[in-house]
Amino acid sequence: MDIDSSGNFNGRFLSSRSDKVHCTIAALQANTCGISTDAVVDATNYVRHGTSGGYEGLVMMADGFVAAFVERNAGSVLANRNEPGIRVYKVRAQPLAFDSFWGFYKFETGGGAIADASPLPGSSTKIAVVERSDFPNGHMVPGQGAPANRVCIIDLTVKDRFNVFRKNCVLNYHRVSDPFDADGDGRAVAAFTQWTPEQLIIMDNWCLMAGTDTNFPGTNQFGVSAAQTPHFQQVMDTRFMIVCFDDAIFDNTRNVINSYTCDDIHQAWTQAQCCGVPRNTTVTVASNTALLRLRDEL
Repeated sequence: MDIDSSGNFNGRFLSSRSDKVHCTIAALQANTCGISTDAVVDATNYVRHGTSGGYEGLVMMADGFVAAFVERNAGSVLANRNEPGIRVYKVRAQPLAFDSFWGFYKFETGGGAIADASPLPGSSTKIAVVERSDFPNGHMVPGQGAPANRVCIIDLTVKDRFNVFRKNCVLNYHRVSDPFDADGDGRAVAAFTQWTPEQLIIMDNWCLMAGTDTNFPGTNQFGVSAAQTPHFQQVMDTRFMIVCFDDAIFDNTRNVINSYTCDDIHQAWTQAQCCGVPRNTTVTVASNTALLRLRDEL
């Protein structure tokens, strides 16, 4: 569904060119209605969305509400609106109804879609989100920063002035500490490199379970054969990993982002040497550690 500038439902729904509402009854009855075109969707009262961009993370919170994450903005009219991230809606589960717009989730560099999301145990506001890069293509993949698959924690009540959730990223799937060499490769670091990640379950205050969405043999994303691929089944099957932290980072009582104090503002002012200088004096943020901590709020 679409919203106005105040976050209220404006009466228009999102729809893609693969949506069957754009088919004629005759074509539906004959099962001959394939994908339509962007122009067909744009000519309707629907707001065009990408063909792969529905709700990916549907998170049941402890208070009975659902946090609904739109998967991505690629191919959507929403991408042309310069929104700072993908939308997260507050949905009432029983009876099913749109409640309100919750905020925007902004991706880290390299990210472009929601893979999944899971609530912190017992929480009505805190969610762990796994974000992913787009499906691989081109000769630069894999490469520096790609794939990009990270788990970040947000609090639905903690946002900046642009309505973007502030977040704390706690895990990079491609740099997982492996001090006991669980995969037996002689290295103290492991990587969960399968394209693409999908499932995320927060198991308790310390551990998560992550899974891929390859779903072989139902889907062979790369169209390869066993003759071409060593360890074919192990590579193509959906895979899971469990990661546990030393600290209880999924504890519902922990702050996702620490609150700033007046002392933090004073430190930034002092480090910038702003006392007694003209108000238009340029400040170098990179050399001001206090400002670096505050820049998302300034």
